[in-house]
Amino acid sequence: LPVDLKANDNKIGLREFYKEKQPSNHYEKVAVFVYYLMKFNHLEEVKFGEILTSYEEVNDKKPSIVDIVKNSVRYKGWLESGKEKFTARMTISGENFVKFDLPHK
Repeated sequence: LPVDLKANDNKIGLREFYKEKQPSNHYEKVAVFVYYLMKFNHLEEVKFGEILTSYEEVNDKKPSIVDIVKNSVRYKGWLESGKEKFTARMTISGENFVKFDLPHK
């Protein structure tokens, strides 16, 4: 899906943000992507296709997004299901994780 992931006067680019946060697994990567899209692109919820586009932007292998999001909702609590099918939103604990716990010290 087309989504603006480049840096401009108002925001950091996804590649730079990703490099700064250094996520180490797919759960962390998806959390970083959803955080970026909600905070910097001001989306209310993120479509799975936008997450896949984010993987392409950072030149990384794509996982099964459905499984990663479902497990992230169930086990990590960083995401919640969006209103639409195949969408997700960041939770408060997910925001805190990306903002304060990444990169790992």
